[in-house]
Amino acid sequence: MISKIKYACPSLLFNGCLSMLITLLFACTNASNEYAITLHNDLELYDGWVNTSKVIKSDHAHSGQYVSKTDATDPYSLGYITKLWAQQIKTIDKVKAQVYIYAPSTAQGNLVVSVEENGKPISFRSSAIADYNTKGNSWVQISTLLKFDKPITTSEQTELRVYVAYAGQDPILIDDFDIFIK
Repeated sequence: MISKIKYACPSLLFNGCLSMLITLLFACTNASNEYAITLHNDLELYDGWVNTSKVIKSDHAHSGQYVSKTDATDPYSLGYITKLWAQQIKTIDKVKAQVYIYAPSTAQGNLVVSVEENGKPISFRSSAIADYNTKGNSWVQISTLLKFDKPITTSEQTELRVYVAYAGQDPILIDDFDIFIK
């Protein structure tokens, strides 16, 4: 299935002025949801994310037609990096990230969530793909949760980074990122 991959059409890249409106779903939620902000990207429109060259057309996407692929040549997936202050996030208690991956059961890699200040990590959490992908060659959702002992007050230099890092011999397909911030 992974062999049926073609490069994404460059015409899918939209003007940066609409990137956050088109590619991400920001939702203020009601009191019953524990997360204040939800971000979603199904990789059909991905302007505003980083490593967009990693997005390719595939007949085997989890949803839609596009996936991000990591392998020995390109070890980092499409990722999300944002200055939290610019997103009107003044404090942060926790970040949950989840993504669907498709890979052989021998695939090595991690879903990574990192919060950085001035380019230096404040806190970091990752989940190994191998812990979730025991069957192999089927879509499986992996997740990781980064919780802080006490809420962190953000500054103009506080960044959130979410991505999949490859660490083995087998290619990994990635689709349907969800990021929840409280």
